[in-house]
Amino acid sequence: METGPWGRTMILTDLQVLTLVRAHPGLNFYQIQKAASESMQKWHWSIGKIQKAVRRLEESGKVETETVISGGRACVLVRPK
Repeated sequence: METGPWGRTMILTDLQVLTLVRAHPGLNFYQIQKAASESMQKWHWSIGKIQKAVRRLEESGKVETETVISGGRACVLVRPK
């Protein structure tokens, strides 16, 4: 992980997303974004930011994802490991 200012931002983002996933296992990216926007209004939460944080957390073994079909659409659910 990077150690510059952007690296610290990524670490903080990852920790915030991990906290939400642990509190609400099984949310999809949009639900995580909504929960983050409601509980942490200080920062802008985009789907891309959530997806990147989840990818880093998955690569580090902290979360797992599952793609399911919901309403005829693919949906990625995120759960803590």
